[in-house]
Amino acid sequence: MTRFGVSDCDGSPGSKEIAALRQVLQDFAPDVVLLPWLLDMHPHHKETNRIFAEAAQSFDSMVLAYEIWGLLSPNAFFDITDVLDRKRELITVYASQLRTVDYIGYSEALARMRAFHYPVRDNRSGAVEAFVALPSRDYCELVRHSCA
Repeated sequence: MTRFGVSDCDGSPGSKEIAALRQVLQDFAPDVVLLPWLLDMHPHHKETNRIFAEAAQSFDSMVLAYEIWGLLSPNAFFDITDVLDRKRELITVYASQLRTVDYIGYSEALARMRAFHYPVRDNRSGAVEAFVALPSRDYCELVRHSCA
């Protein structure tokens, strides 16, 4: 994990952080990048997308944008039934967020609802993670237009 030293409470990432992320993208050259959906209502998630769009202007990868605070209209989904317990366990790492929101219950209910609408198992059961999947250049263009 790479951290850029940006506090959740003060300051706004700028050119230094954009340059650092651009370097990470060049060094690591990921095929897939996961981001919160660009229309997510949380200001930190919007800022994450803005930074990515600036840093990844000439970068080619696939972006999988996931839903948190708002539902999206997915064009990609994955069966996570076999790892749903692990996902719940990983969410517990975010103790401060869990004090005010039942993310564990929310994420499980969302995954089960997605399994109903995008059936991957018999009887529309199981758990599904939904995404908007786009090439990074297209995704960055959408981010730039949504932030304008």
